[in-house]
Amino acid sequence: MVQEKLSSLTLQEPKDKYNEVDDSELIEVKDIFIQLANKLQTKTIIKDPNFDLFEGTHSLEVNNPKLDSSLIKLTTEEYKFDCNIAYGSTEETQNDALNYVTAITERLLRLVLCWLNNYQTLPTTILSCRYVENFLVKCSNETFNDIHVLKTNNVIYDKVLNSCVIGICYFAKFAQDLLKSGVIFEEEDMNFNIMGLGSFVGLPDQQIILQLLENGLTTLKEIKDGRTERLAKSIELTKCFVHMEDHVVHFSTDNQYLDEMIEIAKYLDTISTKLEPPMGSFSMGIQKRLANQFPPKHLVDPDNVQFSGFVTLAEHVKIVIKVAKSENFIEILQFATYFNKLHQRHVIARAIFPLFLMREDRTVLGKYSLDGFLKSHVLDLPKNATEQNGDVDTLIQPILQECLSVLFEWYQNSSQNTCRYRQGYNRQLLVWDSVQAQLENMHSQLLSNLQLQVTNGQDNSQSLDYIMSIGAWAYSMKITSMIEFSLKGFDLEIYKPFESYSLFWYSHYLCKHLTNALLLIISHIQKKKDSISAMNKKLKIESWEEKGKLRTQYHNALDIDLPQFEMNIAFLNYLSKRNKINESLCLVEIIHFAILKSYGIIDEKFPAKSKFVDDTLLHNLRFKPFSSIGSPPLPEIEMFQKSINSFMIKAPDFKRKLNELFKYVNKELSSTTEMIEEILTSIQNGDLKAPLYTGTRLVEEEAVEYFTYLKASVKNLENNSNDIVNKLGDTPSEELKSKFKVELEHMPGSSRYFPILCVKPNTPRNKKQ
Repeated sequence: MVQEKLSSLTLQEPKDKYNEVDDSELIEVKDIFIQLANKLQTKTIIKDPNFDLFEGTHSLEVNNPKLDSSLIKLTTEEYKFDCNIAYGSTEETQNDALNYVTAITERLLRLVLCWLNNYQTLPTTILSCRYVENFLVKCSNETFNDIHVLKTNNVIYDKVLNSCVIGICYFAKFAQDLLKSGVIFEEEDMNFNIMGLGSFVGLPDQQIILQLLENGLTTLKEIKDGRTERLAKSIELTKCFVHMEDHVVHFSTDNQYLDEMIEIAKYLDTISTKLEPPMGSFSMGIQKRLANQFPPKHLVDPDNVQFSGFVTLAEHVKIVIKVAKSENFIEILQFATYFNKLHQRHVIARAIFPLFLMREDRTVLGKYSLDGFLKSHVLDLPKNATEQNGDVDTLIQPILQECLSVLFEWYQNSSQNTCRYRQGYNRQLLVWDSVQAQLENMHSQLLSNLQLQVTNGQDNSQSLDYIMSIGAWAYSMKITSMIEFSLKGFDLEIYKPFESYSLFWYSHYLCKHLTNALLLIISHIQKKKDSISAMNKKLKIESWEEKGKLRTQYHNALDIDLPQFEMNIAFLNYLSKRNKINESLCLVEIIHFAILKSYGIIDEKFPAKSKFVDDTLLHNLRFKPFSSIGSPPLPEIEMFQKSINSFMIKAPDFKRKLNELFKYVNKELSSTTEMIEEILTSIQNGDLKAPLYTGTRLVEEEAVEYFTYLKASVKNLENNSNDIVNKLGDTPSEELKSKFKVELEHMPGSSRYFPILCVKPNTPRNKKQ
């Protein structure tokens, strides 16, 4: 029957554009699809083996102006534009050359901002300049040996404009090097479609280009015209670009050129007079002439772009290189945690950070060895841990290398764009889990090996303790990454309201495991502190021969290990508080969801009905990143469902139970506010002897803002409790389901990890008339 109906369809156009079509000629295709769908097996993906899912995505349609770049139409001026003509230098327009070059350089600088700050493409920004194209085409030639590519016989073009163009190309090469290093990503962070021009291989080194720019400035000083000052500022700004690589090549911490960039950018923004470049000097021509694998794109209009974008670039780079002032690993760790947390930093600054931090000489900031930096993160290890556990250290060296690799990946991930940030944690989870599992296996093997040789006068227990410490650190890092991965989804708005319960419940579950892990490390450090005190007592009873050696050990422990342990405990107290804040906020979100479910206006189950989807499938898909994690185990869906049922309010005495639940919520939020206030006080005081040590001296402003946002979230959740009662009353009813719906809403000035479950009027969609 279905085949007969389908065979009767025709491609012939009905008479009078469908106006006179008889109903008997129409076929209800929806019924046909339903019949065919009923024959499909559920829980399978249907795909014709003869069809390539990517077929047709690798070609561009020819003779289509929207897709074929060879069809780009250029104006007469764009066709005839010649880079070896000094426009504006004729007898009739001899005073225009200076204005023309000034307009070209300022437009180029604005296009740099469009490219980097506004995520535009190279062909629609910098490469749209004919002078840039002319230089790069010649630069790509194997016989290229003269960087003075402009031959107009006008010094403003040949020396000044030429130096500016080469300087901007050099900065673009620096950006390309950052891209190649793998610390930022093509298309996500920066577009580098170079149109087949190679990799700037013909560019001279930095000193030659700086000399070119200096020569250009000297040329301008020799011209007796007040307008040269404006052009000189553009050349000076280009010099600042060329010096940008110093922070990666020479690891410079000098702010001189960054401060100059800020000053010049602010000056250029005060100039209101608009100058126009020569007609044809910027065009889509490069997309038509060179290798272009993409559809044509119109040029970006930079006229409204402010030079203050360079202020942002310079300020963010200044923030990044502040990490060099760190006094211990905790300050480095906290810098990485907060500098890019709330506000995504400029792409150049984010790319510089991991390269500035982790250097090619296998050091961190040029002062920490990789091995020492890794082990400093293991908070309950003494500073001489490697010397005390030399043989075991050699035994687990492959595991330590894996630890080092994933730790550096964690640091690099902290500077990623906000979307890639979450994906980076996803990649790390399995590595952290693998490291932890390997260390646990190694611990078990050593524990069962009673013949383990005693080394350096130490017994078997110290080696076991050493491995256990590294394993506990790896476990805490893993859970921290799992929590960040889960909560970051709320920031990115990838969860639907009905999913929020499962994610907040799982995050709360992880927070409790992290609390236990941190308490275990704290107790472990406390035991080591007690052992130092015990050494003093042992001194009094040892023989004279043993006292000398023991006294040396005691003073080393007293002067080196004890202060380190005390600081680490204060830092762990801070981490515990921060984790407890997350745990409490997740709990309040869970309770709010349970209350709203008690009213019947939301459910944790998939709201749409489909034979191809069920809640178990969705649950497994939602938690797929954690499905292979050994510890902590992923609870079954039944555990999630059982938990929410325990929070739900049921008749009788709905009102009384509701009030009791809200009282509990308010008490929890009040306790959370106190913890946030305590952390804020510690951040602002920055006292190593305080009960909490936050290590946020270098990112104080960012850390204060982060916890202030959390404080605002507490207030929002408190207000939402009142809002729920005000809108829904204190008694559930059937009509509430049709009147209201629940949406996840991010309130301004609050943490995006904890949106509120906002009750909104349920306005039905307008039906077609």
